[in-house]
Amino acid sequence: MKPFKTTRLLKPLTEDIKLEDGEWVGETVVNFYIPIHFNPDEYFAGINVNTGENNDYINLYLNYDFERDSIELYINYANNSGVKEGCQDFGIEVIEWDLTTDEYLKKLLLPLRDEFLLEMWNDLADIPFDEEDTPHRLVLAQDWWLFEKGTDRGKIWSFFDKLYSEGVYTLIYKN
Repeated sequence: MKPFKTTRLLKPLTEDIKLEDGEWVGETVVNFYIPIHFNPDEYFAGINVNTGENNDYINLYLNYDFERDSIELYINYANNSGVKEGCQDFGIEVIEWDLTTDEYLKKLLLPLRDEFLLEMWNDLADIPFDEEDTPHRLVLAQDWWLFEKGTDRGKIWSFFDKLYSEGVYTLIYKN
């Protein structure tokens, strides 16, 4: 199914959006569940979820690709209303957005991305590093998140500096 190409589909998510249950689904992609706090029938025409005639529901998921700095929004429709032949559950890819060029999405999602990155940064404090032969060069002593054992600490800091809106300096000195 072709994706819809409109940010109107994100309108109900603009108030009190939460990303929950972050789970790695690829080397650089985290999948988040988005709790639904609105009537989906008002925003997704023709799905008829919120009726007394069925027990259908939808789940919303967002995939965030850290490497490409983009998101994909997915709707999973659970068809529980007396499933007929050919009317089973289905998924819809809504669209993929580039966060580097979409100002609306930056405003909406960057605080959520920062919150997730801050959690990961805080987790890094518990990850061991080894000192290499070169003085003051620290490398990961084990695989962690996107980074393999032996990754230089500077490379990890550069990653956070690029993606965390206030930069790695803030994480190091003001966290």
